[in-house]
Amino acid sequence: MLGFWRPAAPQATGQQAFTAIVSASAFTAELFVLAVTEFVAHLAQPTVRVLDNASIHKAHAVKAQLACWAAQGLTLLFLPPYSPELNRIEILWRFCKHYWLTPDAYLTPQTLLQHVTDLLCEIGTTDYRITFA
Repeated sequence: MLGFWRPAAPQATGQQAFTAIVSASAFTAELFVLAVTEFVAHLAQPTVRVLDNASIHKAHAVKAQLACWAAQGLTLLFLPPYSPELNRIEILWRFCKHYWLTPDAYLTPQTLLQHVTDLLCEIGTTDYRITFA
């Protein structure tokens, strides 16, 4: 799963910006490049994306696209190694796994995929929202 999330400010009332991509196979650098390229195509303003140091984020295929993405207004900011606590989307993933997915989601791989897919469509709405005060 790959997610792009912009948490809302505490006083915000609109829906949080969230996009997720679910893949049945492991994410590769090439799939990551396709997802980011699609994301960049819809940018309305300069944007910074915070990333951990996963190997797909630093692969040659990604490095080859950095200048193109920068020209379109995207900057990638890499967190220091071993610091997931600095990445706010890790908080979102924790809420998904430990609070929003119910035990019945884990009955089979198919039910898990369906529950995760349904949940991802609802992130940012009133019931599935995280704010930082």
